Amino acid sequence: MGYQLNADALNTVFAKWSDTYDIYAPKLFAGTGRSSMQDIVRYGKITKPEEIVWDKRSDYSAKDVLLPVCQTLFYFNENTVTEAEAPEKGAIILLRSCDLHAIKRFDYMYLQNGPEDYYYKRVRDRVKFVLMGCSQEFDNCFCVSMGTNTSDNYDVALNVKDGQYFLDVKDDVLGKAVSEAKAPEVDVVPDHVTENKLQVHIPENLSSAIAKSHVWMNTTSAASNAAAAPWPVRPVPAGPCRMCSSRKTIKPVNAAVYRRPVCSTTIPWLPVAFASARRRANGCASKCSIRRWNSNSVPVSRCA
Repeated sequence: MGYQLNADALNTVFAKWSDTYDIYAPKLFAGTGRSSMQDIVRYGKITKPEEIVWDKRSDYSAKDVLLPVCQTLFYFNENTVTEAEAPEKGAIILLRSCDLHAIKRFDYMYLQNGPEDYYYKRVRDRVKFVLMGCSQEFDNCFCVSMGTNTSDNYDVALNVKDGQYFLDVKDDVLGKAVSEAKAPEVDVVPDHVTENKLQVHIPENLSSAIAKSHVWMNTTSAASNAAAAPWPVRPVPAGPCRMCSSRKTIKPVNAAVYRRPVCSTTIPWLPVAFASARRRANGCASKCSIRRWNSNSVPVSRCA
């Protein structure tokens, strides 16, 4: 069902959503780029629709919400292992169609490619997606060639035009707040581009044998060296594994303050419940920095 809302009405809807969910969208972070003179658009928590950046492409992926750069999984000491608590609220992510298609790849890697990733699933099950209408392309976009310019697996679709917001609501939970706004009902079709200046042609008869092609040799080397790259370039794991464990060191404050990489270690003494975590710790291709320390326990963290 479609609705037309003005800015005040949508602010009211966002306020009601915020009671149960944290809302994330492309947001401008001034002076946080590679230099203090450079701004960055990335996903951040918002409370008002005016904070959403519509006219620029995000410099970072929406995966920051599902896979935080640094996340505490559990705490352990000599005798006990305590799981870190899940976020209190669910998440509403406003993203474009191409990003929504990318979520399918994450779902496959972490939910279907072997044992389910427990920490990914508990976040993923509480996420709602709001599709941002994309009425014009950005530089170097090729979504039409890949068939990712349209999506229908959203909970709410949101278009903006001349200060008015148009919502196509599929989810009953989110739709309750919209219907209470008593906005006029209209037909809404998510905006999408139908043609790109840049076109990509996919070779015919493309098979999985391409994975053994020599063109990937340099990519493997680059992934191995990514951990040493300056921030914000992120470590690139060789596979879906993204967990590593950490023990106390002589000077843990150095790891906490300077965020130096801490090498992954085996944790053979973990209980059966953490068998999946142990496998990932032993085979992790990335490194992780410790975020918090205390005198009694050591947090085990992961990096996306």
